[in-house]
Amino acid sequence: MLNFNPCPISGQLPLIHVIDNDDQLLLNSPDAHWYRILFYFPWEDYRVLAVDYYNALYDFNLTRRNKPNAIEPDNETETEAVQRLLFGRATVNKDAPDLAPLEIINATAETVNINEIAPGITPQRSGGKKPKCFFALFKSHIGVSLMGFPPEPETVHSFLSTNLSFARVCGFIPKSQDDQYWHRHVPAIR
Repeated sequence: MLNFNPCPISGQLPLIHVIDNDDQLLLNSPDAHWYRILFYFPWEDYRVLAVDYYNALYDFNLTRRNKPNAIEPDNETETEAVQRLLFGRATVNKDAPDLAPLEIINATAETVNINEIAPGITPQRSGGKKPKCFFALFKSHIGVSLMGFPPEPETVHSFLSTNLSFARVCGFIPKSQDDQYWHRHVPAIR
């Protein structure tokens, strides 16, 4: 399914528009309000939020790349490691330190241009893995909450992995009809 909303990004529009039968049934179903909301989602209203997301993700990845792993593996057994992790939690030990201390990160000079992003189009960054589409992630969390479920990562991942129509309307589109989309296009639960 392709989005034909006007977009300031230059380039050729797709020549083929694929509409699957299950998508058409859900669009016309009176009980699938969630599908119509996600299908006609006003993504232009959330571009500023998407820019903030991509900039924060880039800054986070930069700090993780420049920082060595904080925990070095010791010569401890698995049982000792489990006890250290369980009894070192703030819910058990009130004097336990924070797992990740708060760091103030200055914004980098390289920021995302608001006109360069749209559903399915992520900003080009030097190095690293290409990020998942913000709009697809955003729509998946909204869609799960519209269906009446908590928008937690486990629930969202379950819906994306088991419901092809839901993954398609959110924007996780398979590259071809024969692809097993959920193994390659749906983000990991983390």
